[in-house]
Amino acid sequence: FGRIPARRAFLRTPATEWSHAADAFIRTALAHPGIGFSLTHNRRRVHQLAATGDWRQRVAELFGKQLADRLLRAEESDGEVTVTVLVGRPEDDLPSGRLQHFLVGCRPFRDRSILHAVHEAYRGRLLSGRQPVVFLRLDVPPQGVDVNVHPAKMEVRFRDPGRLHRLVLAAIRRALLG
Repeated sequence: FGRIPARRAFLRTPATEWSHAADAFIRTALAHPGIGFSLTHNRRRVHQLAATGDWRQRVAELFGKQLADRLLRAEESDGEVTVTVLVGRPEDDLPSGRLQHFLVGCRPFRDRSILHAVHEAYRGRLLSGRQPVVFLRLDVPPQGVDVNVHPAKMEVRFRDPGRLHRLVLAAIRRALLG
């Protein structure tokens, strides 16, 4: 886009643009562990990810084996909807939510209700202002989610948000108590 004047006005510094590209790569790689990915920056290979059937392995390749080995796994289902979580122990909290990744199907998303369920599950376990490490995947029937809510496609609208809130809360509590 640097050569197109209309787009050039919206470009930020090279470091900022690289950061956005790397974040998009990570979100896509997390959503599709069965696909191999490669990321190169200034002719230096940053990531070389082999296809894997193991979501924890993909997390390890992106964020380190030490983090992935400490994650707690749980699954909660009510028939149609399944919630799978890999969550950090309360002592592994962070000052920001940069390691909170939510997927519906194979699509990254953000949703206040799901985020509330995450914080509710950790209530009383984290210091004020600290954020848990959470990798969360929702398997919802296509008619249960509207992905065309926002042009950036990061926001979604669920047909039954209360149901998902309960399942996410139960899954994370199960992981933390298990």
